[in-house]
Amino acid sequence: LTEKYLATLIAVGSAFGLAMVKPGGQGALILWPLFGTINQLLAGLALVIATLYLVYRRTKPLVAALPTIFLIIMTSWAMVKNIQQFYKTHNWLLFFVGWLVLFLMVWLILEAIIALIRGSKSATRIEL
Repeated sequence: LTEKYLATLIAVGSAFGLAMVKPGGQGALILWPLFGTINQLLAGLALVIATLYLVYRRTKPLVAALPTIFLIIMTSWAMVKNIQQFYKTHNWLLFFVGWLVLFLMVWLILEAIIALIRGSKSATRIEL
């Protein structure tokens, strides 16, 4: 989103909506079953960035790449298992949010692979 006020309204509005779903501000706990998996996916994506950085610097990328691969595979597997459980229990909110997070993770990994391919062909230096 390029409009900062619209982006802020979406972020604050969604948080407010979650807080008001249940009395006492307990609405955010609706998404709690996904928190652990999403947290690990964010860690995996941080490792993807570290791996790309090491590749661009041409300094031992396996140090970050091996944990990245392991973490992404295991966490994706956990997310798929969660999604299956949400489907069985008819928890449609968590089911669709889980699929959305999984889709976004795959998309970011594909973007990282594209950046890696482009970087290996042309870039000799990464700018931070």
